[in-house]
Amino acid sequence: MRFLERMQRIAGKLRVKRSDVETKRVLSRAAEMIQSLKKANSSFQPSLFWQELAEQNIAMIRASGIDNFKRTLSQNYFNFPVEGPHDLQMRTLIAAWALAPDVAPLAAELKGNAELSGLYGTSFLKSEFAARSYTFFVGLLWSHATRDDPENLSNGISEPRAGNPVPVYLNGRRISQDLANSLREYRRMRPFLKATSADPRPILAEIGAGYGRLGYLARSVQPCRYWVFDIPPALAVSEWYLSCTDASAKIFRWREFSSWAEVETQVMSADIACFSIAQLELVPSETVRVFATISALHEMLPQQMNMLLGLMGRCTTHALYTKNHTKWHNERDSFVFESTLINPPQDWEAQFDRPDDVLPTFTEKLFTRKVGSNRKSCVVS
Repeated sequence: MRFLERMQRIAGKLRVKRSDVETKRVLSRAAEMIQSLKKANSSFQPSLFWQELAEQNIAMIRASGIDNFKRTLSQNYFNFPVEGPHDLQMRTLIAAWALAPDVAPLAAELKGNAELSGLYGTSFLKSEFAARSYTFFVGLLWSHATRDDPENLSNGISEPRAGNPVPVYLNGRRISQDLANSLREYRRMRPFLKATSADPRPILAEIGAGYGRLGYLARSVQPCRYWVFDIPPALAVSEWYLSCTDASAKIFRWREFSSWAEVETQVMSADIACFSIAQLELVPSETVRVFATISALHEMLPQQMNMLLGLMGRCTTHALYTKNHTKWHNERDSFVFESTLINPPQDWEAQFDRPDDVLPTFTEKLFTRKVGSNRKSCVVS
């Protein structure tokens, strides 16, 4: 017994050392990315809101470690600490569930601690009631995301352990709101992302990927490549996370380059590629199949948002998907964002523009190219 206890203590120390090493590596990468981004055109510089949020996120990683990021900075990546029926998402899901009830949400189990940390020292899910409410919420969201799924896309996917997620289980499988939301979003894009003989590994790209949850889900469901365009520290986090959760993937890790020709061979042969937001302007036209940006555009100033939408339109062939606040006051930048400001780039048109069916204070849009448009003529607005 003493031997076993001693081995467990040693293993615990080794895990701590590994976590410290990985955290320092991610922070070092983020620092390198920050210095590089400072040299980019002013159009790509983060808003004041994001500069402050980035500082907070770095502090969270430093304090709790990268191995625990799903308990800390993940709450800033379209992830919500729902604590009771007063929450809008909970009310919306309960109303939908009442129309087509099933037992799955009730079977969701919490197997461990549920506590989460937020900005400026806030904490959530500390009481038993809050933890149980959150577990039920995740069950409801998973049931909603997997309903009417004739392709059974959810079969075989589960929430990765990397990042220490809240341990919610359903029928022995780890589930999460991130996994459920990613599945919901992916299903919007799937008709435009299916592999073909001419393009067996289509490229899904994302601006503001958080930690890469959407790409993880997409690559778990179908053959595709995933490109991240982001700012640090999120870019460093997604680079770390995607390498942890897909060990066999060939990854193009972020680095500085001044022309696409420098990196084209490595990027196009990779399964996953990580870029700074400023490197988007170097991507050739009509390279990406589907481009997404989720809970990111509303944190930018209008001129920056329009520029990025133009770049997305230039380098994408099939579909652009966005999901952002319907209306949001960015106090730090003294700007009120409204989703009506998100318009299709030149030669693109809206297929839908509607409130999100779980969080109606967000609006999702999907744009496709106009029939007969000359793709080569699409330029950055």
